[in-house]
Amino acid sequence: MPKTKFCQGISDISDSYRAFLIDQWGTLHDGHKVNEAALTALKELRGRQKTVYLIANAPVRERENKDLLKRMGIGPTLYDAIITPAEVLAQELKTRNAAPFQGMGSKVFCFNQNGLQPYLESCGLTVVATMDDADFALITGTDRLLKPAPAWEEELRAALRRSLRLVSVTPEASALMMMDYMMGVGQILKRYAEMGGIVVHVGKPYKHIFQYCLNKLAAQDIFPAQTVMIGDHMGQDVFGAAQLGLDTCLLRAGSHWGAFRNAKTLAETDRILQGLILQFGNVVPTYLIDTFVWGRVLPDRKHRKRRELTPRRGRRVRRTDGSAETGTTGSHDV
Repeated sequence: MPKTKFCQGISDISDSYRAFLIDQWGTLHDGHKVNEAALTALKELRGRQKTVYLIANAPVRERENKDLLKRMGIGPTLYDAIITPAEVLAQELKTRNAAPFQGMGSKVFCFNQNGLQPYLESCGLTVVATMDDADFALITGTDRLLKPAPAWEEELRAALRRSLRLVSVTPEASALMMMDYMMGVGQILKRYAEMGGIVVHVGKPYKHIFQYCLNKLAAQDIFPAQTVMIGDHMGQDVFGAAQLGLDTCLLRAGSHWGAFRNAKTLAETDRILQGLILQFGNVVPTYLIDTFVWGRVLPDRKHRKRRELTPRRGRRVRRTDGSAETGTTGSHDV
C-alpha cells in the first residue's frame, strides 16, 4: 500500500501539478468567513499560472456561488471555474448528449419543495405534477420533501414503470449528519435503486462531477496525472477523486479535525490516518497537510533572472607553446 506524504503546505506539491481541484467548504471558508491563509495560497497558485477549479457540493449555479465567494473576499481572479452539482447538471442538460443524460427531456418531477424553482427555470426545465408526465425525476438533500419518504412508494413505482432516471443533485454523502436527509432523501434513493430504478448521482463523492472537471481540463490539454484534488473529507474529496485515479491531498483541519486533534507526533497522526483509510475503502491520500496554507517559500521561478555569462578569472591557462599564464578560461558561470 502506498504511503501518504506529510507536507507543510501547498508549496510542497505545487510544482508537481498543472491543475488544482479545491474543495470550498471546510477548505477555503466556513460558509461565512474565508481562511486568510487560503487566500495567500490561491494567489501563489495563480501567480504560477496554475489552473484552479473550486468545487462545492451545493445545489446552486456558478453565478450564485461566485457572488458568495466574492462577498467573502475570494475574487474571480483567484480561480478559473466553480464546479457544483447544480452547474454540472445545468450544463449537461443543455445538450443532453452525454451519458447518463442522453435523451433526457425537459419535464421534471420534483420530490422537494419549490426552493429549486429559479434553478429549474434557469435550466429550461418545466415542473410537472405526476410521474406520468415527467421525463425524469429530481431530488436534493437541501430542500424538505413534499411528504415523508414512505409515502412515495406509488410515485416510485410509476417512475419505474416508465424507466425514468432519478437524479440526485446533492448526493447522500454530503449530508450524513442531517437526520431529515438520512430518513428522507437517502431512503428514497435507496428504495428506488432496490426496485431496479436508475439513480444518477451528480456531485461528490460520485464520479460524474470529477469526470466533468477532467473533461474541461482535457480541453486545455491538462490530464489526470497533472491534476490533484485538495479537500478536508476522506469520503467526498479523497475517495471520490481517487475513483478516477487522481492524486489527492487531505487536510487535517475540517471534517476530520476531531479525529486528529489529539495527535501530537507524526506517529500518532499516521495511526489516525490509517484508521480513516480503513474506514473509507482503503483509499490512501497522496498527501496530508494541516490546513490549506502555502507553506514554505519557493524560488520565484517566473521572475528569476539568469545571471549574465561572466568569465571566471584567476585560473591558469596553458598556452599552445606549453607555458602557463593567469587569465581567462573558456568556462563560464551560469
